[in-house]
Amino acid sequence: MATGVVFGAQNGVPSCGTFLAAVSVVRNGSMATPAGRVLLAEDNADLRALLQISLSAEGHEVVSVASGLELISCFLTCPFVDVVISDVRMPELNGLEVLERFRCVDANTPFILITAFGNRSLHEEAHRLGASAVLDKPFDPDELGALVRRLVSPRRWEGSSIGK
Repeated sequence: MATGVVFGAQNGVPSCGTFLAAVSVVRNGSMATPAGRVLLAEDNADLRALLQISLSAEGHEVVSVASGLELISCFLTCPFVDVVISDVRMPELNGLEVLERFRCVDANTPFILITAFGNRSLHEEAHRLGASAVLDKPFDPDELGALVRRLVSPRRWEGSSIGK
């Protein structure tokens, strides 16, 4: 089940109904716009919590899940995502499988893979499938935060009416 700035579930599938309501509030100007909306998949609960806290502290809205299958389910029910972050080794679907399926429906949203088992072939495969970046564990959460900021910023400007 999704955790964090979330939102309930229907039939065990993460639901983003209240997220969509929050988006409406943000668009109406009643709330500060988040730095970005991040979908995070990490099966290690402690690391997932650490990354969620770190990214939330930077102003991002973070939806976190524990598996690749949950990541796909949440993305399909919650399409307003600026960046996806996924561990490579997870239950049900690994991060590369998620990335491959994700790219079938969304070729543009930045996708970051994180792994404790990074090697050259994994990095090459990830980039071939469309990963924006691959970070090897252990990494500094500030490094991930800086990467997310770089990836979110251009998407925010593209969607804004500033300068048009």
